[in-house]
Amino acid sequence: PSQAATGRGWGAAAPAPAAGPGARVAVVAFRGRDAEVIVPPTRNVGRARRRVSDLHVGGNTPLCHGLVTAYELVDRERRKDDSLYPIVVVFSDGKVNIPYKDGADPEEEVLRIAAEFASADIESVYVDTGHGLNDSKYSLWSDTKALAATRADYEWNQTLSDAMDGAYLPMIDLPDGDYVRQ
Repeated sequence: PSQAATGRGWGAAAPAPAAGPGARVAVVAFRGRDAEVIVPPTRNVGRARRRVSDLHVGGNTPLCHGLVTAYELVDRERRKDDSLYPIVVVFSDGKVNIPYKDGADPEEEVLRIAAEFASADIESVYVDTGHGLNDSKYSLWSDTKALAATRADYEWNQTLSDAMDGAYLPMIDLPDGDYVRQ
């Protein structure tokens, strides 16, 4: 299987504990106004993990670009191997603010793009990096940001997950620790 992750500053094909023997992972990072595959599909989970740990979060969120790039990557890999079972893991606070097509509403557009994953029968997990207060040393959110977040922010992320027909997981529910074997 190939796994994918996208998120604010993060991307497609995440190194995950589910990456068993023979599994391939890839990483699509998005930031600024674009997305790119920074680790093409590989069995080297450690390499993918290192690239993810080097990514920086913040700034604009071209989530549409990240999802399109992840979708195209999965589509390309499926054409090579029709037995592929992809899982796309999206890490995002959901603050989509860059449209894929100039002039489009980024929120409407990201819902349409997200629905393509469900239509193509691509399994997904949406990890909400903005849900709740994670007080671990790895937290992406400060106390101030967590307190300023509204219920609507959390509901929006659930809506994005639903559009993908994927599982929804608040990042705060993830245990701290290193679960990726090298």
